[in-house]
Amino acid sequence: VKSWTAMAPSFDALVRAQIALQPAGAATDAQIAQITQAATAQITAPWMRAFIEYDPRGSLARGEVPTLAMWGAKDVQVVAEPNRALLEKIASDAGAPLVARTYDGLNHLFQPATTGMLDEYAAIETTFDPNALAEMTEWIRATALAAPARQIPESSRPAGWNAAPLPARRETNP
Repeated sequence: VKSWTAMAPSFDALVRAQIALQPAGAATDAQIAQITQAATAQITAPWMRAFIEYDPRGSLARGEVPTLAMWGAKDVQVVAEPNRALLEKIASDAGAPLVARTYDGLNHLFQPATTGMLDEYAAIETTFDPNALAEMTEWIRATALAAPARQIPESSRPAGWNAAPLPARRETNP
């Protein structure tokens, strides 16, 4: 992004377009001005600028640890299919261990959603879909059990370290 300041009118127009999708009378002109000013300040803040400008492809291509990527099919913040396809290609090209899953009917917060829009979040009672949580938990458990039980090399053990070998990993019931 060359000039964040020059983009301020675009941010303003985008926020106004999003507000226009809300029910009529949802915000006064003064409120709209306040919302657009706050949104522009947020998106041009240093942390957000760094977040938006960061290209993770290089880091993802160097991935060596198993990775679980999850999307809700109704996510409007990180749209599932183009992002999943790109991540799967990067991982495949690099030989990086990746499991990617998309969950039908869930939003960005993995809540069952009608539209996936942010204004639904607070109205949904489910905090995290139980099925998605169970699958994530099982993936973590299975991945951890399959990982080698590394020991600290003798040369880097602190004084008084118990030199007995670490116990072998064992199957546990969650």
